[in-house]
Amino acid sequence: MPRAGGLRRLTLPAPVAGLLRSDFARKVAETFGTRVLLIALNGVNTILIARLLGPDGRGQYAVAIAVSVIAAQVLSLGLQSANTYFVARDGSLLARLTSNTIALAASVAAIVAVGFGLFALLPAASPVPLPLMALGLAAVPPMLLVLNLRHLLLGIGEVRAYNSVDLISGMAGVAMTLALAVTGAATPASLLGVVVLIVLIGLGVATRSLRPHVGRLPRPSGELLRRCVPYGFRVYLATGFGLLVLKSDLLVIQYVDGAEATGLYSVASSIADMLWILPSVVGAILFPRLAAISESRERWRLTLRTTAGTMALFVPMLAAVALVAPIAIRILFGADFEAAAGPLRILCAAILFYGATSIFSQFLAARGYPWIVVWTWIAGFFLNLGLTLVMVPSLGIDGAALASLISYAAVFCGIFAVSVRAAGEDAKATPETTP
Repeated sequence: MPRAGGLRRLTLPAPVAGLLRSDFARKVAETFGTRVLLIALNGVNTILIARLLGPDGRGQYAVAIAVSVIAAQVLSLGLQSANTYFVARDGSLLARLTSNTIALAASVAAIVAVGFGLFALLPAASPVPLPLMALGLAAVPPMLLVLNLRHLLLGIGEVRAYNSVDLISGMAGVAMTLALAVTGAATPASLLGVVVLIVLIGLGVATRSLRPHVGRLPRPSGELLRRCVPYGFRVYLATGFGLLVLKSDLLVIQYVDGAEATGLYSVASSIADMLWILPSVVGAILFPRLAAISESRERWRLTLRTTAGTMALFVPMLAAVALVAPIAIRILFGADFEAAAGPLRILCAAILFYGATSIFSQFLAARGYPWIVVWTWIAGFFLNLGLTLVMVPSLGIDGAALASLISYAAVFCGIFAVSVRAAGEDAKATPETTP
């Protein structure tokens, strides 16, 4: 319709317009902005630490951090996803899930103490000096506790509190690193101490945010834990193999083509990972909403609307990155990295499939996360590994990107087919009634 002055009203596609007007869009925008800010904060921190410690000290610090992250990931068993799923479906479980989360952290603390005792008995087996290993392992129990509490906050819809845990921790980390730099007290040990403090700050923020919703804590529930573990373990396996699909190609390139090719591909891969933030954030916010919906048809409709709206924003973003890739890489990384533009363009198409997969996976996760999802990701990993081994020797890093594109597309087709079948089963089980 014409407006005064001859201007026409801007009309957006219906899925995009509905998405932008919703509370869901506000939460996605807040979470997306938080993730982008965290990337910037982590980048500043990484540069500061590298300059303060030099290659040798940075290496020791990185190994100790890697030990912390890997230990927390291995010992989590995917229970953070189970926390979100169960509390979103039944809010009355919040207190018991919180108690179980604390009990899990206590158990992990005992395991970590035994692990450090073994390193103390066999110090030659420790990849870093024992004081650094002690600090790295000390961060594991509170790190796992923060992870699980954040997902409880997400499950009850406290998205702003969920984001604030990471944001406040990230800002505190940069401030403390700067303080060590100014005072000349930066060492691998002091910076690892900062990591432990950051985790404890995050724990304090998460606890304070969750306390009004929990009330008095009951005793841990073994029965509820037995319900959570199978669900969490399925997510754990699927997430692990999904990560292998994302990262295994770098190892193959290093083995086949060497460090220079790996460096070029790592730039393309890192940019592609950052592009995936949008659908990953959408999926994270969507999951508890889907889990809370009892009407199966509405769950499927919401998944389709969200996917359509997200892709309407995501496709132009990917197209723009693919268009400016050569110029952007030359400006940001230098002329030596221009060859990364080719694989980046291919990975833009691959990430489109990966992003859509992450959203439809939330639909299946809200239905109990069937084993077929796990097997699909396992098949995707072996497909990607086989294609990369075949294509890299003949096509170089472009071959690795093509292998990823084919693998991501195959995984998407599998997840989408399972989702459609599940939606059909739901429709048959709960037929719509006509008034």
